[in-house]
Amino acid sequence: MARRPFRTFLLVLLGAVLAALGWTEYLIRREAVSPLAVWNHEGRATALVVYHPGITAFPGAVAEGLAAGLVEAGWRVEITTASVQAPTAVETYALLAVVGPTYWWTPARPLLRYVARLPDLHAKPTIALVTGAGSTDRSQRILADALRDRHALIVREMSLWTMKPNKEDEYSWRTNEDVGVRLAREAGRAIAPPDSIAAP
Repeated sequence: MARRPFRTFLLVLLGAVLAALGWTEYLIRREAVSPLAVWNHEGRATALVVYHPGITAFPGAVAEGLAAGLVEAGWRVEITTASVQAPTAVETYALLAVVGPTYWWTPARPLLRYVARLPDLHAKPTIALVTGAGSTDRSQRILADALRDRHALIVREMSLWTMKPNKEDEYSWRTNEDVGVRLAREAGRAIAPPDSIAAP
């Protein structure tokens, strides 16, 4: 019987690639459950930040950057991951922020499932923020459309990237993600809380 080492190598390689793709698909589709954390108990109004952490640290860092900016602007922030445990009764929140990574040109599935569970948002001010390597136009549109289907009032749409420059004049492959987190923080800082809505 003739040995076919090249064929065996190709079959093993194909098996490894399929296993890696399957594992990646599992990781990007599963919900990450986290407790609801409260930042700045003394804030003038409460914002809810719901995010999917993805398979890299970047989406979580961007969500936390946005939350930190909101705190600096005077918000009380509740932050959690997109899961069945994330709040869907959002009428007590003055602002909703939905943040997550892009996979296969689409927002992470747990994020879309969370949005689908939301009731009518009655023009709730909402931030739609996606992260990705660089091609996020379709993902951004899908997330914003899903929120508009729930009658959200989108006050800020934003995409931040790991490979495409987040800010052309500051681009460096070493610092691009740091710039993205800073831009998320600046976006949060630019949204002032309404004075008339007390924290719950």
